[in-house]
Amino acid sequence: MSTESFSWSLTSFSKWLRQVGDRLRESGFQVDVQETSEFTPSIRMRVEGKQLLGELIVWDTSISYQGVGSLESGDWLFESDGTFLKGKPYETALGTFLSYFLQ
Repeated sequence: MSTESFSWSLTSFSKWLRQVGDRLRESGFQVDVQETSEFTPSIRMRVEGKQLLGELIVWDTSISYQGVGSLESGDWLFESDGTFLKGKPYETALGTFLSYFLQ
């Protein structure tokens, strides 16, 4: 197991997240990515498919909100609030969220 530390910046995360958004679009999902610098800088990604709706918000502090819901039942399938991404590879930190969309 690597003890390598991963640096965090909203700029590098944004670039990575936009690449993930492109992969999701290629898989047939509608993806909207928005950045804001008002109040606390953040990036938001909304992912919508035929059966799933996902919402990801990450603030410049590396704290995230992640949620995935079923459009059929209206139930939450996964929800995590207050998770720190700092110090982890992005794929690891968002693994559960992304697993609903990237097979």
